[in-house]
Amino acid sequence: MNKKFLFYSTALVLVLVLTVSFIYKPSVKAVSNDANTDKPIISVTGEGVINAAPNRAKITLAVVTENADVKKAQQENNKKANAVINAIKALVIEERDIKTQNYYVNPIYNYEKNETPPRIMGYRVQNEVCITIRDINNVGTVINAGVDAGANRVDNIYFYLEDDKVKEQVLRKSIKDAKKKAEIMADELGKQIVGIVKITGGWSNIGPVPVRYKVMEEAAADTADSYNTPINPGETEVRASVQIDFEMNR
Repeated sequence: MNKKFLFYSTALVLVLVLTVSFIYKPSVKAVSNDANTDKPIISVTGEGVINAAPNRAKITLAVVTENADVKKAQQENNKKANAVINAIKALVIEERDIKTQNYYVNPIYNYEKNETPPRIMGYRVQNEVCITIRDINNVGTVINAGVDAGANRVDNIYFYLEDDKVKEQVLRKSIKDAKKKAEIMADELGKQIVGIVKITGGWSNIGPVPVRYKVMEEAAADTADSYNTPINPGETEVRASVQIDFEMNR
């Protein structure tokens, strides 16, 4: 009986000790956070911009076919789309840079007569292929080859820059801009910047306004030697933005 009493007594004491320890155990993280809230902080946004010549391009070539029979419209479209892809590959464009972007099969309705519902006249099939061009001097050549092979739409020519050094430069500019702003504000308040609490940010590649136009079927029937597609990439804008929380002295 005494042994049982001693066992339960010991267990009860141990539970109480653990409970008290849990309740009164100090939280280092909580104290650190509370201390941080007392620091005078300036939150600043810095921006950097660099204009540079683009070195990459993306274009979308599309094959659009119409037929009263949906299967025939698809078959014709598949034949032309494969011809376009093969023509692009022949220009030493890697397969990883050729991607089907959209594929549509839509009915064509006749709205001229007051029929409810409107009568289906045929079907339109559209196959869009997005092509990444790593040498922008070949943009015109790719367009010509695609149109010659059967593409009758050229949409969304987009130029951009892929250069880590430029991205690093523009990011540094944004950080310097944020630091300068913070120093001006701190100086006006009679204080100094003594540290950084938090920093977030990144960059974006803003190219020229994408070109969008349609190549008519009559032009697709021409040969590559009979026309030349002029392409002017202009400049692309690489922009970086950072948000920095600076700590000031008390």
